[in-house]
Amino acid sequence: MLNYGLLLNGTARKGRFLLSSDLVILSMTSKNDGRVVSVGPGSGASIPVSATINADTRSDLDGLTLSLAAGYALQQSDEARLDVFAGVRYFGVDASTRWDLTADITLPMGPVILPSEGSIGLDKDLWDLIVGLRGYTRFGAGKWFAPYYLDVGTGDSELSWNALAGVGYEYGCGDLLFTYRHMSYDQGSDRLLNDFSFSGLAIGARFRFR
Repeated sequence: MLNYGLLLNGTARKGRFLLSSDLVILSMTSKNDGRVVSVGPGSGASIPVSATINADTRSDLDGLTLSLAAGYALQQSDEARLDVFAGVRYFGVDASTRWDLTADITLPMGPVILPSEGSIGLDKDLWDLIVGLRGYTRFGAGKWFAPYYLDVGTGDSELSWNALAGVGYEYGCGDLLFTYRHMSYDQGSDRLLNDFSFSGLAIGARFRFR
């Protein structure tokens, strides 16, 4: 469940050249469907944990992404715009899980390997180089248009990508935007962000200053 999210983007242009920055702050919680499935004692196969002894499990994730990029407009007209860009993206994430079981998990005739209550937390700072494209296409001669954005990156992650598409309406000194955004990170197996992604609908406004 998304507790809250904030998306901010700014772009400065001079002729066909541009500088842009993108900020995303989010907080997510997984509680109702969370449970401890298995426990690895450190060697050998994992020990399954019965759903009947799960009382409550809660996972929280707080993240911040910040990207900085420079680009060039391959096409710019009233009907359409296409920019290409390259830059860097930072992703800082803090993940934690707290569990509450009805009994300790133990090895047969052995020590406790998971107490009935406890928590664990991890945090990670990732830096990726990114390349991408962005722009819009207008619907005829009216005020409606379709914005789009796509970037891919690698570095501390094996692969990351970020995409946005939707519709917009031009008014006065700005635009109203109705979009869908998806971001994905993969650090590979046995890492904190193994095939991690988040996405959702967004309603926003964009202002132009000259």
